[in-house]
Amino acid sequence: DPRDRERWVAALRPEGTVDNLEIVFRKPNGGEIITLVSSRSMVLDGKPALLSIIRDITERRHLERALLETEEDYRLIFSRSLDGILFTSPDGRILDANPAACRMFGRTVEEIRTLGRNGLLDTSDPRLPDALKERENTGKWMGELTFMRGDGTRFPCEISTVVYMDTRGKPKTSVILRDISLRREAAEIQQKLQAQLQHAQKMESLGSLAGGVAHDMNNVLGAILGVASAHLYSQPAGSASSRAFETISLAATRGGKLVKSLLGFARQSPAEELQLDVNAVLREELELLRHTTPAKVRICSDFADDLMPIRGDANALTHAFMNLCVNAVDAMPDGGTLTLRTRNVDPGWIEVEVEDSGSGMAQEVLEKAMDPFFTTKEVGKGTGLGLSMVY
Repeated sequence: DPRDRERWVAALRPEGTVDNLEIVFRKPNGGEIITLVSSRSMVLDGKPALLSIIRDITERRHLERALLETEEDYRLIFSRSLDGILFTSPDGRILDANPAACRMFGRTVEEIRTLGRNGLLDTSDPRLPDALKERENTGKWMGELTFMRGDGTRFPCEISTVVYMDTRGKPKTSVILRDISLRREAAEIQQKLQAQLQHAQKMESLGSLAGGVAHDMNNVLGAILGVASAHLYSQPAGSASSRAFETISLAATRGGKLVKSLLGFARQSPAEELQLDVNAVLREELELLRHTTPAKVRICSDFADDLMPIRGDANALTHAFMNLCVNAVDAMPDGGTLTLRTRNVDPGWIEVEVEDSGSGMAQEVLEKAMDPFFTTKEVGKGTGLGLSMVY
């Protein structure tokens, strides 16, 4: 290129030397080679001459251009990745963080660099020592660890980290982070919904069974009660046979009440839907409880004066509240306080609270408390249907 010749001459003119001037030469086939030229003006056999050393750097320049393109690609990936990316040293210093990592932690790059690894990680995570040890031994690690955001909240992350050597031969680490808190929450919600579905299916199956049994029992009890009642009136009052038929009648009546409970559990009994004052329903409960509850249990009420009316079945609610109160009293064998509380919540909703100061439930009991026929009471002291019917 004539312009390269002019640059070459201009560089030589002041002192007669030039070092590492980049010049492009053309090959016979039309291709070009990129060179570095170093030249010296000299006298050879009494004549001016030029000694030049030319080094072909075509391949090197191509590699440098490829490297620049690669670095540009890397910067694009680094800056636009949806996953957080950190570059660190093995001792925990953080050298760089991409925008996704800054958003994830709610911090600036400078804050992340200042904090270092231990300022971002939940160092109490029991998995951390094994993770660091495996990366040290194998040069890589994949798994989950808990991190902390700028506001102090903890969140789970999937991590992929490797150790590599930089251009100066020093060990560095890259860490790719993916926030899985939303995925974990979704999985937990799905698990809860699945458990609720299974519980609903179990309740439905048991309800169908209970309903069938209850109707059959009604027929049997109806026949027993009819025959017993007919014979009762034909016996002399106070006689042994009269007392026997009276016992049969009472037993059949109690059986009928149990059948009614089973039908309520099976949701096969007709429900009344009337406007109700829940405070009034609970006051009736309190009257009954005060006459039937041991004196060592103190009964209190905290009813909202402006409680909204609801539509519902008074008998079903009475039965449900009584079951809760009986369970509460049973949880306080040595005495305590039973409190009934009402209040308005969101529009269209009220809340009823039955609170006791008793022993409470262990977690494993709480998880099964609503299951039909589950009870912690002694044999003969509980059917295990009370809380199921409340549910």
